[in-house]
Amino acid sequence: MGIAAQHDELERLDAQKVEIEKRERRLLAEQSAIINGTSVEVELEEGGHYSYYHDEVLRNAMNLRTTMHESEILAESELGRRVLSLRAEKENLLDTVWLATSSTQIKQLWEQVWEQVNAMLGVTPRRLRTRP
Repeated sequence: MGIAAQHDELERLDAQKVEIEKRERRLLAEQSAIINGTSVEVELEEGGHYSYYHDEVLRNAMNLRTTMHESEILAESELGRRVLSLRAEKENLLDTVWLATSSTQIKQLWEQVWEQVNAMLGVTPRRLRTRP
């Protein structure tokens, strides 16, 4: 029929696909081993759960490392430390608003808890400004 050449090339491509898929699994296992602190062999044995899960784990690990490095760099200067302080305040803002709108008993309980936490951390909370 005259299609032997195409058939042979398709078989070669199929063999290449298998090799590429093996290499891809190996590379994903190497990345997972680095992220999880395990060996490549362990990751290959537990394999098959890559793709989206792997991408999410990798993205989270990279974001965490980026945040850590950014914090280290910011902590080296006065302005950077101020930025870090403001970020921490921002993270606590929702709790602050919730507390401000809560009942008296909850407010008293939270004040006690935050006094203890601040004392443990050696943090002096900033006073909220009030409008005249």
